[in-house]
Parts: sequence; structure tokens; C-alpha cells
Amino acid sequence: MSRKYVNGSDKCRFILVSPGGGQEIIDLEFTYQALKEYDICEATRIVLINGKKKKKPRYINLEWELDCSEYFAGEDSNNQQLAVQRIKNAEFEGKQIILIPHIDQPWRNFKVQIVEEQRELAQYYNLDMDGPNFSYVIKFENIDPITAYNWSDPNLLPLITTISAEEF
Repeated sequence: MSRKYVNGSDKCRFILVSPGGGQEIIDLEFTYQALKEYDICEATRIVLINGKKKKKPRYINLEWELDCSEYFAGEDSNNQQLAVQRIKNAEFEGKQIILIPHIDQPWRNFKVQIVEEQRELAQYYNLDMDGPNFSYVIKFENIDPITAYNWSDPNLLPLITTISAEEF
């Protein structure tokens, strides 16, 4: 029996959209680690005088973590590092970043921005490893408000069909 994953399991895709409308597509494949997805429901919470609690959900924040410690490895590590660099530079260039967490479910796409925080640029030399940067972690967060959970059912596969206009 094969494993089924809620919200997909394939590689992630970044689409960098320039102000003029041009697009650059970057697919990131993972050998050992994948893009981690987190959610938190932001809500207004109050405690009444009698101790009763009330909560009014407002929106959902999504955050994705790309841990490059295993990703920047192997023969293609330089190209992989340059791909992440292009994603980071996209914000400086005024480009919009669209993230498709798993390309096997392209309808789950989000406008994102990079979460700014201090990142370690670890350098390991003279070790039996394939690349210089082994601890780089970058996070992304949704830009547009999300007001409902929209998980996909792993038992339902999308069906793509065509309809012929010709009569038989």
C-alpha cells in the first residue's frame, strides 16, 4: 500500500513574477528533507468576568520552512544554492513570489514573502561533505489572508480530461 499525503508530497515550486508580468519558475527537489508547512489560527480571545472564555477566529497564517542542510548537497549543490539566492533576490527586484508547496497539487498556491530573521551561513571546510553550506534555513509566510482551512483529500486524485467537439 502506498503512502498518501494530505496537501501533496512532490517537489515545491516557486514562481517569481516580475512587475512586467514575466515569470521565472524554480523547482526544488528534495532528497532527504522536504518543505515543512505550519499553520496557526489567529484569533481574538477574551476571558469574561465569570471565567468563561470566548474566541473569535480571524484568519490563518501559514508558514513554510525550507531547511537547506540536506538540500545543498551532491553534484548539483551550486545550482541549488543559486536557485535559493534567486528566490531571495526576487524581493529586492520587486518581484512577487508565488509558492506551490507541492506541484502535484498546483491549486494550492500562495503569494508569499520571506520571513526576515538571522540565518547561519555555516562553512565547513576539509570535511567529507559535498557542499559548503549545511545549516541554512529560510522561511516564507503567506501575504493574503486565509479565512478557512482547505486541506486536500489524499484519496482523491485530480482527473484531467478533454472533451472532443467532434461527433462520432
